[in-house]
Amino acid sequence: MLKTIRLPTFKGCTLLLLVLFVYDVFFVFITPYFTETGESIMVEVAAGPTDSATHEKLPMVLKVPRLNFSPLALCDRPFSLLGFGDILVPGLLVAYCHRFDIQIQSSRVYFVACTTAYGIGLLVTFVALALMQKGQPALLYLVPCTLLTSFVVALCRKELRMFWTGSGFAVNTSLL
Repeated sequence: MLKTIRLPTFKGCTLLLLVLFVYDVFFVFITPYFTETGESIMVEVAAGPTDSATHEKLPMVLKVPRLNFSPLALCDRPFSLLGFGDILVPGLLVAYCHRFDIQIQSSRVYFVACTTAYGIGLLVTFVALALMQKGQPALLYLVPCTLLTSFVVALCRKELRMFWTGSGFAVNTSLL
């Protein structure tokens, strides 16, 4: 998927990530006020139907062992769920950073910084899950970590304008 979809500018990455950030936060924190059960629509969809014999998970989610210090918690639901979009969406920014590094012939500084920020964002997400003991929108933590890190790297390297507009990329005129 990341090879097929390419965002041409940091501006496009920022817009997409911010829109999906708001979407994720809305469906996890706001929708419980609109449902009869008081449950988040996003958490219900990710967890799958409780009365299903197959217990299939749609959309695709990854089960990640929960950070919990109590051995009794293993009997409950010992996994946190990470949605496919929580990997794919920030991955579009990571891919953009990698392409930008290649284009400007840097030493992969944008790619490494953004990937590290993604890892830190995941860690913060799982710590928040452990502390709050309820579903969290991963993009709430991933988007600020990745966007702000990429922005600061570009600002420090004095390449913000080129990074924002993607003007470091050569245009293939043979396709035009």
